[in-house]
Amino acid sequence: MQETARDGQSVYLRAYEDFYHHTLKVTERNEPGLGHISWRASSKEALERRVKELEKSGAGKGWIDGDLGHGAAYQFVTPDNHNMEILWDVDYFQPNESQFTVLNNRPQKTPPYRCSGAQT
Repeated sequence: MQETARDGQSVYLRAYEDFYHHTLKVTERNEPGLGHISWRASSKEALERRVKELEKSGAGKGWIDGDLGHGAAYQFVTPDNHNMEILWDVDYFQPNESQFTVLNNRPQKTPPYRCSGAQT
């Protein structure tokens, strides 16, 4: 994974071939645990439909303005008490000059293979 940003106690990491700003956000805490999971809706309209259903179910917590890498998100709690959010607007990965590819179905060139183990 490639680091895309740092903000306070959080590090944002992006998996190879992910088109979005980051794949995983890791935040330092005193205890281990899952902070929340974010899901991207398939469209803005789908997001609006999900929010209506979440509000009807009583699981909704409300909207947040967003976070690094994504816009407004609707937060909710699952029946087993896990915090989640659903969103639509995301920031896309911007490759630097050495990562740029002409292939539209890839966000970047294949990184060079590096082996830190046994010699061949």
